[in-house]
Amino acid sequence: MKTPHKLIAFTLICSLVLLTQFALPHSAQAISSACSFYGAIGGPVTVAGDTNGNFGPFEAGETYTFTMTANAGSSITWRVVADPGGATTLAGPVVTTGTSTLTYTMPASGQPGGIGFYVDAVTGTGGSVATSCNAGGFAGRPIPSNFVLRTITCNVAVYDSAGGQPVGANAIKAGQTWYVNPTPVKDFSGKQWTEIYVSGTTNGFIPTQCVG
Repeated sequence: MKTPHKLIAFTLICSLVLLTQFALPHSAQAISSACSFYGAIGGPVTVAGDTNGNFGPFEAGETYTFTMTANAGSSITWRVVADPGGATTLAGPVVTTGTSTLTYTMPASGQPGGIGFYVDAVTGTGGSVATSCNAGGFAGRPIPSNFVLRTITCNVAVYDSAGGQPVGANAIKAGQTWYVNPTPVKDFSGKQWTEIYVSGTTNGFIPTQCVG
């Protein structure tokens, strides 16, 4: 029986965002936590009901971009929504058989409580969605050219350095896909750590044993 990936739906931003270590400097234009880490919510799409997103608060002018890519011979009907159940549509729907993009820019007032994608129908094997946020001209650092996409294999805290300290209560989860440095580094004890890309100003680290 097909089961929508509800377990990843609209992960609370407080459990994902890498706090001030990974935010913009105070002199930069304001950017919300949801926007600064929005690349984390993308991933595979396989069945109707697949969804993910972040809750606010948001900053006015932030533009959220969703790019859906269907596998060969597949079709995906999807929307940008304001809630995990897909009751409120912000953009779309659109039927994707190749690649298509939807965007939503946060207004100064009357902002939705959340923003994410919601899949209405899938034929074939599905595909994947990539997400990003541009905050009034800041779209985050580019992905380092040597970083590769890997699947996380365990629920794990995010650290500020190899063998360093956890960043608050922030964590990433098994099954998510992230861009990581393929070359681990060792801490003082010899344990291997992997650098993980985020769209703020600094990357985080997780134990290499949690990278597929």
